[in-house]
Amino acid sequence: FVKITGSYFRNAGSIALGNVRGRKARGYLDGLPTGQHIITDNYFEGGVCYGDAMFKIGSCASQITIANNTFVNFNSNGLWFMGECGNTDMPCENLIVSGNSFDMTAAKGESNKRYAINITSSFATVADNQIYVRGEKDENLCGIIVSDDVTRLSVHDNTVFGCAKGIVSEYAVGSVG
Repeated sequence: FVKITGSYFRNAGSIALGNVRGRKARGYLDGLPTGQHIITDNYFEGGVCYGDAMFKIGSCASQITIANNTFVNFNSNGLWFMGECGNTDMPCENLIVSGNSFDMTAAKGESNKRYAINITSSFATVADNQIYVRGEKDENLCGIIVSDDVTRLSVHDNTVFGCAKGIVSEYAVGSVG
């Protein structure tokens, strides 16, 4: 169980949710994954000083709510819901991302290539978020990225502006072996 509410983060490192490996070694994760990750009413400023995204939601994470948070002057990746996992892991699922404000303006220095939300895992709802930059369009910013193999996804009523790409579907990568 993870609950982060009413906190302030500035230029912090990546926060990992789930991140449990070796499902086969822990048989109980098939029926009871790591659950109830609640991230609400927080303020994130500046960006991520290390890591891929502010939140990396990965292996075996379930029942995730990220709501009513404010990202301001955010010159890094925001949320990454990871469906890619090893042979012994489960992707994250049961995701709700709602009511967040992503001000992705690169206020200091050059704009980094980044996204607000990246979804490569199924069973998600992304609704009623604002993703924007102040001033002119940012050529390095993508609002929402969705992997084309994601199922049971609802993306609706988001306001996206000032991004080079608003909502993008990307090819899923797979291998045959």
